[in-house]
Amino acid sequence: ISRIIYKTGGSKWSLNGKQAPNHKIDAFVKDKRNIKVDNLCQFLAQDRVSEFARLTPKELLIETEKAIEDDQLYKWHQFLIDEGEKASNSQNEIENLRQVLRQDENELESLKRTIEQFASKKKMEEEMR
Repeated sequence: ISRIIYKTGGSKWSLNGKQAPNHKIDAFVKDKRNIKVDNLCQFLAQDRVSEFARLTPKELLIETEKAIEDDQLYKWHQFLIDEGEKASNSQNEIENLRQVLRQDENELESLKRTIEQFASKKKMEEEMR
């Protein structure tokens, strides 16, 4: 792979001595050499060094996972994160339903006492007649 950069701002790419468009160079690098140019852990261009230095440990882990072979580790990690969020949401929903159940049970007990009081009052009124 070679690149000629012109003073006017343009450039020309070559692959195996033949002129090639930029997207063919990108495809060659990614598919044939398994280099992910957009991943800071695998290919660190000088203009992106500061961006790499600002990565948090979590972001660095994700970028490292993406750099490994076919992204399978990253995909598994994302799957686990998604499933963990689903489990957390389900746990929150269960707790909310438990709270609603407790409120409904308390209301039911209150209504039972009201019904008993009403029945007792009605019984006394009948006895008084």
